[in-house]
Amino acid sequence: MIKPMKNAVAIFWKGLATLLPLTVTIWVLYAAFSTLDRLLSQMVPAHLYFPGSGLLVGIVITVGFGALMHFFLFERLIDYGSSVLNRIPVVKSFYSAMQDFMAYFGRRSASELSRVVLVTLSDDCQLIGFVTNPNFDTPLQERGPIGQRIAVYLPMSYQIGGFMVLLPAERVVPLEISVEDAMRLVLTAGVRSA
Repeated sequence: MIKPMKNAVAIFWKGLATLLPLTVTIWVLYAAFSTLDRLLSQMVPAHLYFPGSGLLVGIVITVGFGALMHFFLFERLIDYGSSVLNRIPVVKSFYSAMQDFMAYFGRRSASELSRVVLVTLSDDCQLIGFVTNPNFDTPLQERGPIGQRIAVYLPMSYQIGGFMVLLPAERVVPLEISVEDAMRLVLTAGVRSA
């Protein structure tokens, strides 16, 4: 009697492990898209509304802003607005972090984004990291016998956070693994291999 119960519990947990991530992912995507659609659909006249029209409006607005950024006057206006936001104490932290995040993914080539490295902390301790800036230059830069340093992001498991460390390029070893596989391996703490 105990063995069938163990089998039933094992089957339940296997089903839950399969179903829960799928359900939560679909729910989060649905909630995000429906909220965005609901907010942006207010710009659509009632007689033209259809489900998804808010998202369509959002895409058009985004493309429009991207096209306008090619005009010098509009770009200067946005730069002025950014400088104002960067002077407001609480707002500047969030705004500048979002700018840096978008700049990183918007201006990097695919080859620079795929720099997964192995960082050696000691003889028997290594971490997987991601090169975020191969030419790090700042007043904090230490230039001595070690030389120029690179910026490497060391994420923590389960998306709790991470550390940005400055290392000599000689302390990292490039890995032949995709960013997606490496991130999956790190963020799941190796519970599920890449």
